[in-house]
Amino acid sequence: QAERASRNLRDTGSAFQAFGSAMKDTVMYGGAYELVSSLASIPSKAREAAAAYTDIQSQLTLATSNANELAVANDRLFQISQNKRVAFADTVKLYSGISMPLKEAGKSQEQILKFTDLVGKALQVSGSGAAEQASVIRQLGQAMASGVLRGDEFNSIMENGKAVSLALADGLGKTTGELR
Repeated sequence: QAERASRNLRDTGSAFQAFGSAMKDTVMYGGAYELVSSLASIPSKAREAAAAYTDIQSQLTLATSNANELAVANDRLFQISQNKRVAFADTVKLYSGISMPLKEAGKSQEQILKFTDLVGKALQVSGSGAAEQASVIRQLGQAMASGVLRGDEFNSIMENGKAVSLALADGLGKTTGELR
């Protein structure tokens, strides 16, 4: 009887060892599968990042006059984005949208960068979330590029960029109610 109990105990122990080994293999191979799957997605994510970077650089190249201006714009716009917690691409869109009309009005790159920074600060003060800030930046850039503040652009700025709309009204010598 003692021998049979000992044998049953060994068999049970062996069964637990086999189960443990099977679980280890499952976890290892499952983990390996997840790792391989993650590694496989790196090229597509790298392509997406490279395409986004290329788009940003294209916008900045069109908005600047030479390599020095491009380098300055890259550095300053990245700093502005980081300080304001806004996507770099959105800050570049604002800068590239406003740079041409402001240059035509005789403004320097430094003045355009300061304006871009001030818009970012105004958005921070407005308490808008990242999505709302991105919307205001996009709409303001489009308005500046076209020279006209249209309905959707105006509404987005008024609703999501309170400090920007106050500055706009102040600059025009109007109240925000009169802007409507």
